[in-house]
Amino acid sequence: MRLVQLPYTYNPIKRSTVEWAGLNRRSLIADNQLSDCSNLSTKQSPLISPRPSRAVSYTLTSGTALFPALKLCWVDGTDFLYDNVDKGNVTAGSKSMVDFNGKVVIFPDKVAYDYVADSFAAFGAGVYPVAGSVPDIDYACELDNRIWGVKGDNIYCNALGDYDDWTSFLNPDGSVNDAGAWSVDTGTNGDFTGIVSYKGANIAFKRDCVWKRFGNVPSDFQFVEISRLGCTNNKSICEVNNILFWLSPQGIVAYTGGVPEVISEDLNDNYVSGVAGGDGRRYYISLYNGSTYALYVYDTWKNAWLQEDNLHAIEMAYFDGSLYALASDNKIYEFGSGTEKVSWYATTKDYTEQANNKKVHSELSFRVDLETGSTLSIYVKEDNGVFRLVKTYATTNLTSFNVAIKPKRCDHFAVKMVGSGEGIIHEMTRKFYAVSEY
Repeated sequence: MRLVQLPYTYNPIKRSTVEWAGLNRRSLIADNQLSDCSNLSTKQSPLISPRPSRAVSYTLTSGTALFPALKLCWVDGTDFLYDNVDKGNVTAGSKSMVDFNGKVVIFPDKVAYDYVADSFAAFGAGVYPVAGSVPDIDYACELDNRIWGVKGDNIYCNALGDYDDWTSFLNPDGSVNDAGAWSVDTGTNGDFTGIVSYKGANIAFKRDCVWKRFGNVPSDFQFVEISRLGCTNNKSICEVNNILFWLSPQGIVAYTGGVPEVISEDLNDNYVSGVAGGDGRRYYISLYNGSTYALYVYDTWKNAWLQEDNLHAIEMAYFDGSLYALASDNKIYEFGSGTEKVSWYATTKDYTEQANNKKVHSELSFRVDLETGSTLSIYVKEDNGVFRLVKTYATTNLTSFNVAIKPKRCDHFAVKMVGSGEGIIHEMTRKFYAVSEY
């Protein structure tokens, strides 16, 4: 007698993500990390949300430098502008500026704008180190009432409080003038790529090493090498939340006074230059990998990376509670300002569900909050196929919804969430069946 075979009933398996982490472009990532993203922010972390709007504050003709003093200032072509008012002429090109005792001191031009007296003038005469001369300086910073600068293999500082005195090394009796200027040739390979003030000390950089200043007066000043994780360019150096960041040939480095460490492994790329800024919590850096630019953000509270867009920044500056960026399109953008409707997306990992069996995903569940006029589209991809749209949703309230998926047997599965406008993704649940090993 032949018996009828009853169908086998599969019990669905559910897995949820309720706390989203940052971007990780490596092969092996956690279920709550993103394999790709655009225009996201950690403002609602651990939830997914778009970055704040940006607004154009000023439009320039040929912008090359941006700097925060008592007012925001910049260089447009050969004009130096302070609070959008032309104050004097400089040479065209990138600048290093220092706010020093009521003056914006500009290198390599050796000019200064006194914003107290509203005057603009050159300083220094003759070839350094003759009396009254000023050394050529590529990068400068301020600390302990002195300007510190680097050029080639040399480090310099001016006399106490005197921005145009760089040659008063000795007292009349031949002893070291501890209130005077100072310089040193380190006698090491390569040129300095930057210098910064950090936690009461100067940190100077070459491409393959980092130097820290010790001593309080010229008679005992010395720079000591503290790391081989050097810096590629000065504009990548920025202090955020008491952490000093810079771009090294090995990646983005974080330093708090101990051993510097690379923190950009999750970006999974090599970068040749970067322009950075910070808002007190986040380190923003416009990175160039040799072919494209991308703006990445590292949240020091969450230790997580996200990508915003492909902004090519020339210079960034934090001023009056806002981060500004001078971009390659000659516009100065204020972050967190304006009414821009941001388009964004977040792509999950390829979920294998930690099972070797073939799987059939039948449903996705989301808990989202969209503002009026915002949309969220859900795309899915099985194995190595392409993403296909399965649902577009719009709502004005915190709500849950299910996305039914046409069953398809696969080994792995990914989700892409594409949004326009303000919204928050709170949670995503996947429902699937393990059906066979083949």
